[in-house]
Amino acid sequence: MGAERLGRGRGSGGRGGPGRAVAAAACGVVLLAGCASMPDSGHLRDVQSTPRQDTQVRVFAVPPRDDASPEQIVRGFLEALTSDDPRYETARKYLTADAARTWRPEGSATVLANGPTLQPRQSGARENPDQLNYTLSGTRVARVDAQQAYEPADGEYQEAVTLHRDARTRQWRIDRLPPGIVMGQSDFHRNYASVSKHYFPAGTAEGSGRPAAVADPVRVRKVDPLTGIVRSLLAGPTDWLAPAVRTGFPAGTALRDGVKSLTPDDEGRLTVPLDVGDRRVGHGACEEMAAQLLLTLQDYTPTGVQSVELTSGGERLCGLDQERAGLYAPHGTVRPPEYLYFVDGEHRLVRIPAEYQAAQEREAPEDPEDPEDDEKDEATEGSGKPGDPGDGAGKGDPSASPEGDTAADDAARAEAAGVEPVSGAFGDGTTPLRAVAVSRDEHTAAGVHLDGSRLYVGPLMTEDEDGAGEPLLTSEGRSEGDRLTAPSWDARGDLWIADRDPGNPRLLMFPGGAGKPVEVHVQGLDGRIEAVRVAADGVRIALVVAEDDERSLWIGRIGRRTGGEGTPDRPVVSVQEPRAVAPRFEDVTAVSWAGAGRLVVAGREQGGVQQMRYVRVDGSAVSGMAPVALSGVREIAASEDEKLPLAAFSGTDGLVRLPSGAQWKQIVTKAMSPVYPG
Repeated sequence: MGAERLGRGRGSGGRGGPGRAVAAAACGVVLLAGCASMPDSGHLRDVQSTPRQDTQVRVFAVPPRDDASPEQIVRGFLEALTSDDPRYETARKYLTADAARTWRPEGSATVLANGPTLQPRQSGARENPDQLNYTLSGTRVARVDAQQAYEPADGEYQEAVTLHRDARTRQWRIDRLPPGIVMGQSDFHRNYASVSKHYFPAGTAEGSGRPAAVADPVRVRKVDPLTGIVRSLLAGPTDWLAPAVRTGFPAGTALRDGVKSLTPDDEGRLTVPLDVGDRRVGHGACEEMAAQLLLTLQDYTPTGVQSVELTSGGERLCGLDQERAGLYAPHGTVRPPEYLYFVDGEHRLVRIPAEYQAAQEREAPEDPEDPEDDEKDEATEGSGKPGDPGDGAGKGDPSASPEGDTAADDAARAEAAGVEPVSGAFGDGTTPLRAVAVSRDEHTAAGVHLDGSRLYVGPLMTEDEDGAGEPLLTSEGRSEGDRLTAPSWDARGDLWIADRDPGNPRLLMFPGGAGKPVEVHVQGLDGRIEAVRVAADGVRIALVVAEDDERSLWIGRIGRRTGGEGTPDRPVVSVQEPRAVAPRFEDVTAVSWAGAGRLVVAGREQGGVQQMRYVRVDGSAVSGMAPVALSGVREIAASEDEKLPLAAFSGTDGLVRLPSGAQWKQIVTKAMSPVYPG
């Protein structure tokens, strides 16, 4: 029973019963307001999940009518859970007084593939005529906990519901029910929005400098979202992220008593009345608080909030606008990338301007699902492992051009696109490269030798002609696929890389990109690390892990400890509580960070073809947003600055990038390892 039935006028011939009223407002005119009917007989059916609605559609709960049947009571309650009732007051009317008092809908939300199926449950003993039992069942998709953190889930859902008939009123009400709420995933998407709360790395001091914020995605109800977002931010980070971040708000800070709703004024300024107790809040600390609020509110679109003003006890604490809040954004402390880098056909590190230059590149051929293309990919990709294009000893140059293309053609395209080699050892071809990473300040480069055995680090631009020098790391792996992955820089200037040597597989971090590496302990993760990508915030790391012919994507929290065996210069480093991010992909071929709280992933589902998808760090897909299809993707490069185009290395089309609102554009055909700084 969903809003779609009301919209189509169904149920007009039945008796009035519990359900929902749907109002669709357009141009300020109410178009519809009615209630669903409930048949008194017939076969039991699923509680159907409402199709995706426009954001303007409002769904209102309807209380139970007199003499409603037990089935109508349960169905009406489930419908009321998907309404826009901010405090579930109507849903509570379907419960007994005791159940209404103890039920905590904010405790959790279980998301099912479809609406829950309702079935009567046999007790086995002599039935009490004033008590009935039902079972709610379905297939789990996800769960949202009390902190509003989303987590993908699977398996069957089965929970009991018990109804009791009141001895005095003779009305049926629900007496025992599952914890939290349950609904189908389309209703969930209509009722909840993904919002990234923002905190600061734990290692930064309060009120000092401008630390880059760390995104913490949660799901908030779309009923009075501004107030819900602010309350969620003040409640603190989710348990998973909490050990790695801090908040600028003093402990116990809350909205002032009596504040029920927050609304910006006509100029887009949102005044937030806080209760900080008797604590004194300095200007630097207050600005951090305001930055957290504004960055978090800006992540929910649209709010109309252009600036925030914080008050406490009737006095103004501070204010902040969008421009200044941007200095605290996850990429705000690092200037936008100037260049996109890659390894050309001569195995040199080269670059082109990061901002897309129109008319310099041609469209890549389109036919992303052509089976002949897939066969060509299989013939040219080698292992296709992320960060290791074309692996497999003896399978040829991984940067080889597609058949039929000439070196002259490629050189002409490179010149038109403004491709230029970097100066010094990485750009002169004396050290042939297969994978690279450029520090976020674009001063230092790290390169893996063409055979995957050695890691070199040095200045990005230099006139020194002494070559790349001694390798910083050497792998003992016997084949290219058993040696080093592509490296990755974090915002601290530390360099990360994995050695895939079967005899000594390990994840390593070079403090400051130099010296002796720190071996990183990865908690509770089996398999071999095939790719490493560190987030700009330096708090999270993405790992592609191979196990039993599957390559899956995991996100871990980076822990740094300076006490005991660790020192400030050489901390004890670990990857803590890794969790699967794209569980439906069993063959992840490429991954890159694509913003503060999301990644772009290329991979295959079981029995499917390769596809690209944006996913959030909590494992949820970014709805309504996916890159244009591209076949044979081996590597992806995205920037935390979301205005810059996505780039990819395709075994079919070479090096391409995707300007906003356009098709993939070919840069050159013979290339590999595209990277933005990081």
